Amino acid sequence: MNVLEIKDLHFRYDEEEVLKGISLSLEEGTYTSVLGPNGSGKSTLAKLIVGLLEKESGSIKLFGEELTEKNVYALRNRIGIVFQNPDNQFIGSTVRDDIAFGLENHCVPHEDMDPLIDEFAEKVSMTPFLDTEPTKLSGGQKQRVAIAGVLAMSPEILIFDESTSMLDPEGKKEINELIRSIHKERNITIISITHDIEEAAWGDRVVVIDDGKVAAEGTPAEVLSDAKTLEAHRLELPFALEMRNALKKYGVQVKPCLTIEDLTEELWQLRSAK
Repeated sequence: MNVLEIKDLHFRYDEEEVLKGISLSLEEGTYTSVLGPNGSGKSTLAKLIVGLLEKESGSIKLFGEELTEKNVYALRNRIGIVFQNPDNQFIGSTVRDDIAFGLENHCVPHEDMDPLIDEFAEKVSMTPFLDTEPTKLSGGQKQRVAIAGVLAMSPEILIFDESTSMLDPEGKKEINELIRSIHKERNITIISITHDIEEAAWGDRVVVIDDGKVAAEGTPAEVLSDAKTLEAHRLELPFALEMRNALKKYGVQVKPCLTIEDLTEELWQLRSAK
């Protein structure tokens, strides 16, 4: 079943046309990476999906229902979104208060909140920090709290809008591992919006957006190994593929790998076979 169907979607800011007829659909439980250079329209698309912006024309269907002014709040309640800067999502004075905020908006009875707060703080490994001020957390920890607050509201679609772009490599790694864990354990439909080619490799499907249009789509192997398409849309080959191509020049044959983890494993197997 498709949980999201977009047809011929157009949007403009004043005189600038940002989205120019985008069409795509997402099946329930899939992990889709929306990839593209800065300014391509990715984040605008996310805001349109959750009803934070109003389309110029076209159609957005969520769970089989056309998104309108009348049902935007009801449909938005079924979607969670984690933005680029977690500081913009913090409301409470402690981690506990912040996770509770979304539950209060969903009218969850107070007696039911504590078990949910504890459950999702544990899910993102933030239980020791429940009474800590968010301002004292690292960037990766802040994103974990933002994710916990969204998960506590039991979304059916979870959107990550450049949610690792402000993090250091270690923070990116831990958040990406958490996202993959959430998808595997809870079967939530995930949309990961990114300009990071390495992050895009973890999805079931990759959609490349450039200049407000869908430029390419397919499996990560199909899209991310296509050097000409990536170059045409100002994107680079995944590092693992670049390394594989470099090794090939020295006579080292390694199967195509999209992630560093896969490449490392392949190299260990080659070494062990000697």
